[in-house]
Amino acid sequence: MAGVWDFEQPQGEEAVVKLLLFGPAQEVVLEGIRREACRVGRFIAGAEVRLMECASMTPLTQRTGGGFMSPLRGC
Repeated sequence: MAGVWDFEQPQGEEAVVKLLLFGPAQEVVLEGIRREACRVGRFIAGAEVRLMECASMTPLTQRTGGGFMSPLRGC
């Protein structure tokens, strides 16, 4: 399975793990990906996180120099 993920925790707000898959996935595979994304997010944040599944992202070629550091910003 191919895709990207991103982690955001704005000041004073809950942590969010964003997920974008590049293609379709079977539900059983998708559930495993969701579970692992939340597990990693909890490790980073030290608390529960919200999972957000994104439908698209801005291509890296249309971003400024550091754009690859937050691939799902604006999702």
